[in-house]
Amino acid sequence: MRLLQALRIEGANIEAELQKSNLFSHMGDRGEFREQIVDRFLRPFLPPYYGLAPGEVFSSDGQQSAQVDIVVYDTVFSTVLFRTGTRFLFPAESIFGTIEVKSDLSRSELDKACANIASVKTLSRQTADSMDILPHYRFPIGPGLSGGGDFRNPYLSFVFGYRGAT
Repeated sequence: MRLLQALRIEGANIEAELQKSNLFSHMGDRGEFREQIVDRFLRPFLPPYYGLAPGEVFSSDGQQSAQVDIVVYDTVFSTVLFRTGTRFLFPAESIFGTIEVKSDLSRSELDKACANIASVKTLSRQTADSMDILPHYRFPIGPGLSGGGDFRNPYLSFVFGYRGAT
């Protein structure tokens, strides 16, 4: 019950923040402000282990995603590049998912959001199995034994639209 009440209160806050964002005439500034609204909404509901920041994702084979509005990443073990800037570069192995934020979620904007999501999901990642205890520590086992198959979780991706198609 309290979670539902908290979500309703935050929903009212989002509506007020959305009204503030309408004061920006430059669409890029308006979009960035709205990305920050979603970030501020999600932050209290996520443990500190999960970071939220805009940027691009890259793989070890040199491929790179499109620009992503919000990347959900590992704040403890990831090697994020350019943390001092406003946009970061994330190794594919260090992210959990992505969020695309759209002011008007039309069919064409949904297609663009899905293309951005696909640009991340098609990046190759190193495999992990049950012997990978931490990103930099693998549980040692004896010769002839194996830890199983690939247990890397798929990326979770979401599209957040302030207004949808009628």
